[in-house]
Amino acid sequence: MSVVTLEDVIDGHLAALERGQAGERYILSGEDLSHVELLKKIAGVVGVPAPRLTLPMGLMGSLALGARLAARFTML
Repeated sequence: MSVVTLEDVIDGHLAALERGQAGERYILSGEDLSHVELLKKIAGVVGVPAPRLTLPMGLMGSLALGARLAARFTML
């Protein structure tokens, strides 16, 4: 995924406002990171250990399906 800092988003919006063309679209992008890399960076910033457990994608899909089903039956 592409991760971009808030400051860079602000700068991009200001640049589009000042130099952009009406009707055009602009892509704001940053550093490409995996979820694991992003969690490591966040952990470093907040001063806690990064998660050590990673789950296989197949298991994540099953867990997501279970969460969706649980939400459907528990939402009021």
